[in-house]
Amino acid sequence: MQSFVRVFALAALSAFLATASFASPPAGGLAKRDTEGGPTHVSTLPLPSSRHLTNAERMARGLPPNPPNRRNGRLVARVSPTPVGANSPAPTQQASGSGSCTQRSGIIEIASVDRSISGYLANVTTRFGQYGFSPNKGDAIEVLAHCDGDRFDLTTVDMSSSYPYFGGITGLQSISADLLPGTSNYAYFGGVTPTLPGKPASSQDSSFTSLTKISNTVESAIWSMDDSTGILTPHWVNGSGDEQTTYIAYSPSVGVLYFTGDLSEFQGAVGESVHEIIFKLVAA
Repeated sequence: MQSFVRVFALAALSAFLATASFASPPAGGLAKRDTEGGPTHVSTLPLPSSRHLTNAERMARGLPPNPPNRRNGRLVARVSPTPVGANSPAPTQQASGSGSCTQRSGIIEIASVDRSISGYLANVTTRFGQYGFSPNKGDAIEVLAHCDGDRFDLTTVDMSSSYPYFGGITGLQSISADLLPGTSNYAYFGGVTPTLPGKPASSQDSSFTSLTKISNTVESAIWSMDDSTGILTPHWVNGSGDEQTTYIAYSPSVGVLYFTGDLSEFQGAVGESVHEIIFKLVAA
């Protein structure tokens, strides 16, 4: 636990030093596999004051968790967060694609396994370059599922974006780039420089690094799709080269999407309820 908190503190210091000021990012062109994209110009969602933030809000901003509440000089144990999908059927793993889906474009419909949340992958990003969620179809961003292999890239249809590839960016509070059961490691969902299928996370530029100036590792070609349902499934590759069962998590309090290998552990680190999310490609 001490080492985990230390990682939070170090990450917070790095984030503070790196994000003291943001340069206005220039417009960029298409990122290719052997080139690095330029900084992305993004719409921003307002962030709350650093005072009285929840753990979920602090994690989204790269800050350490709140200290435990004290009462009469004694530590008070944190109340366990609401179980994922409480009062609903147990979460189920997303359906895997066949590896031979048909390339097509559309928008990504987002729904929680417990059916309490529904909306779309939104054409807005947070201050740190993470793609967001909106209940409004008009905010949805059009994407292309390339379907050119067992694991493929997912990109924006408007390729003028500096980071048109959708992928994972290793989270600041993760102790490694591996998403594993029994750990709270996570990855942000954002725009990334493309990486090769089947390869572990590598140090590449992303919408996150262009805004924060913090180097981080990313993966892009992690997607499969069930051709009959349009359900998209991420497959994170760990340092060993093995694929990990990967869940998409959504934190309603901060409106941010994440990847994780253990929903319960991740939820415990956030300190609030998170929801397992399914991505489904539907007609625009």
